[in-house]
Amino acid sequence: MSDSVRERPLRFWLSLSPVLLCFALAIWQMRYDWTYDETYNYGWVVTPLMAYLFSVRWRDRPAPRPLPLAQRGLWAWVTIALLLPMIWLIREANPEWRLVGLGLAMLAMAASFCWIRELGGPIWMRHFAGAILFFAVSVPWPSQLERTTADFLMPVNASAALEVLQLLGVPATRAGNLIQLPGGGILGVEEACSGVRSLQATLMMALFLGELHRLRWLHRGALLLIGVVVALITNASRTIWLSTIGAKAGLSATHQWHDRAGLIVLGINSGLLLLLATVLEKKFPRRSAPAPALEALRGFARRYTHGPAWCLAAGLLMFPVTAYWYGRNELKNPETWTLTPPQEAPGYAVSYINDLTTKMLRYTKGWSAKWQTDNQRPLHGFYLEWEKGKSPPDNMNVHTPGGCLINLGIEQMEEYPPMVLNVKGHDMPIRFLRFRDRNRPLFLAYFVAENKVLGEAADVGSFDFSYWKRLRSVVAGRRNPGQRLIEIGLWDEVDKDTAWKHIAEYLTKHLQWE
Repeated sequence: MSDSVRERPLRFWLSLSPVLLCFALAIWQMRYDWTYDETYNYGWVVTPLMAYLFSVRWRDRPAPRPLPLAQRGLWAWVTIALLLPMIWLIREANPEWRLVGLGLAMLAMAASFCWIRELGGPIWMRHFAGAILFFAVSVPWPSQLERTTADFLMPVNASAALEVLQLLGVPATRAGNLIQLPGGGILGVEEACSGVRSLQATLMMALFLGELHRLRWLHRGALLLIGVVVALITNASRTIWLSTIGAKAGLSATHQWHDRAGLIVLGINSGLLLLLATVLEKKFPRRSAPAPALEALRGFARRYTHGPAWCLAAGLLMFPVTAYWYGRNELKNPETWTLTPPQEAPGYAVSYINDLTTKMLRYTKGWSAKWQTDNQRPLHGFYLEWEKGKSPPDNMNVHTPGGCLINLGIEQMEEYPPMVLNVKGHDMPIRFLRFRDRNRPLFLAYFVAENKVLGEAADVGSFDFSYWKRLRSVVAGRRNPGQRLIEIGLWDEVDKDTAWKHIAEYLTKHLQWE
């Protein structure tokens, strides 16, 4: 550290504080996806790896060439200072929105570039660009992009597995993303097996190795493209292998090998990328300039603008401003409701919600149960609650019930206009859909609502969750006051009106307002 930093440590840390604050907020926003979504568990190692890459780059940094004060780019700091509170306000109303994490990550990287630019000029921005931009791989994909990719890869993997099984003489059949094995066993190609997780981890490795080996940008692009191809091939091979094991040794053997197969695939992908990066580095070496003496940095603390201070002040003020903006419109004791299970119904039995679903949805409390109507039609119901300020990874209002059921081989046939149910003076617009579960008719009732807030009826039944809708909630000062979900499926009933009658009778009897 230079003498000027020792003389003026406050100014040095003041200039660095907005960078650290932006990274802290981005990590805080993305931590749920990193913790609860297995696809993004690798996100926790990205920040330490970025710090390591930065330290490696620091060893061969070029001599600093700071710009004159007039060209220092105060406007960039001011832009960050304006955008940071705005994004945090949006985040408070939409805590599950992945674009918020993307925005905070971009601000963190932008602040890093501003700080590096003041420290060593544009030449340092180019030198440290790879290490700073590496943080972008930790950002969870937008939900729609992730679902689209998974929906494309899952049937491809299921089809490939089915073809191989049939070539091996195994009489397997496919329904959606399910493979029916001999003896009644069912192998599901779920989102975890789609290849998205393997693809994202491989992309991270490709970018890390490209920066670590100081490859040219063209070679990094080639390494990235090869990594994508390798990830898709190895994951398809993994699905085929597990399917073959399931056909020969049973589903229990598949479960035993599932996680180990994933680690093997990741090891193969990483090994191939490491080998290719090493070859590219040797064939196309890049010269590294010797690091300048620390004396060359002397006086840089005096070259800082006031931009970091403005940015830090905006970052600290946004917390009380956000609390005031949303707190002024909230009811102290909003009216809430709950749904009790029909324990007195014929054939009632508690249904287990698996650990993966519980971890992914992060609901506060809930239940799942199966029962029958008086004429022995089977029903399966779910009820979930999220406390104030908490929400699932995707707001369930934008959730498409058919998107989950199609993975189970259940085909959506029609969605009717919302069925309005009045219970004790409360109107409940419930989504009502018809499916075909192989040859069995299935009617599904789906309802999501939030606790009421002052001046607004919680938009119950509104299915408009566009960008404008989300931003309008911010302008109105309305954040998530708690969420409730109901999902009830009724099988083997062919008449729509009769199916709705059974579901409406149950809801009318068991819905309770607090």
